Amino acid sequence: MEVVVGRRRVIILLAIRRMKTLPKGLSLVEVVVSVAILGIMVAFGSNFIIDFGNKQALETVRSRVISSLKLGRNYAVSRQEPPGLNGSMTVVGVDFIRNDTDYVVRTSARNANTTKAYDMEVLGKDGEVTVTSSREIYFSALEGKLSDYAGVPIDYQQQAIITIQMAAIGETRTIIVNSNGTINE
Repeated sequence: MEVVVGRRRVIILLAIRRMKTLPKGLSLVEVVVSVAILGIMVAFGSNFIIDFGNKQALETVRSRVISSLKLGRNYAVSRQEPPGLNGSMTVVGVDFIRNDTDYVVRTSARNANTTKAYDMEVLGKDGEVTVTSSREIYFSALEGKLSDYAGVPIDYQQQAIITIQMAAIGETRTIIVNSNGTINE
């Protein structure tokens, strides 16, 4: 390669020599630092993903409870009775039942003699999720108001408070049903 005489020729030759002597690959220190940074990122990221999954599970249980409450109230207002109910329906109840392994929500129509379930839905495994209610939840037939077992509407100042708790993350969600049967999410 021909270069103009003088200082420029020396600079170009030095640059060419440096390019030939550059190391190929990474040093051990660079690899160790990169692996350490990657490990820290994975540790923080996995905790975030686990917390996110648990919060989504809690929100799923909450939405299932709200759905069951709305379904029960709609059955009560429309007076849609399940097959096999003897006599006319007085209330639709929404129960939170803890069986051997699961928490279950059951929606059922009731009268003085009979109780027949519309459906049951598993909310979660016992120990993972806890669902409690401040009172039994009954919606009076035709009106859909919060009532007692016999279908008599409760006092307008009373309400039902449903608490959903997930032990893994220590968080709770609260749903309130007021005396008119309105579900406050």
